Amino acid sequence: NFAGGNGGSMASVTSRNEARGVHVTKYEPFVEDGITYSGTTFGRVVFGGPKSSAPVLVWRPEENTSEDDTSKRRFQFVGSGRMINVDPNRVVLKRIVLTAQIYKAHKKKVVLRDMFFNAEDVNWFKPVPLFTKSGRVGQITQSIGTKGYMKARFSGKPIQQHDTVGMALYRRIFPKWEFRE
Repeated sequence: NFAGGNGGSMASVTSRNEARGVHVTKYEPFVEDGITYSGTTFGRVVFGGPKSSAPVLVWRPEENTSEDDTSKRRFQFVGSGRMINVDPNRVVLKRIVLTAQIYKAHKKKVVLRDMFFNAEDVNWFKPVPLFTKSGRVGQITQSIGTKGYMKARFSGKPIQQHDTVGMALYRRIFPKWEFRE
């Protein structure tokens, strides 16, 4: 998505609208109709009073035009909105899930493989909680050998051999610095 002002254009990162006072939002790679989103971007400073908000128009370049000839570039209108505020403390997070296969399972204890490939990574991510597709929550207890195998313990009912184990990691993302006149 591109939001432009005064003939310029800039890339934005979309996220769901945040609740009042909350500065952390989840990144949304796709936009659905009927849902309100926020767009985070690097752009020109807009001055105004504390209650005023500047209008924003969102355009997308049409696919059949060439990128080389900027005089004939066409845009398609995507949406409109208003500027919320300028807040450097707003954080947009992208969720990434690492998965592992169960090598051996015995009641609530399992041996996992294919999530990491050395013992240092297993020890680094030891405090991060694990989860399964069936809803169990667990923790890494120790590393086994040097190939990235690890032992983990899960809560609740005994774990099944065919279940998949995941670890959710979050990273902060920023819009591309893509400012064109």
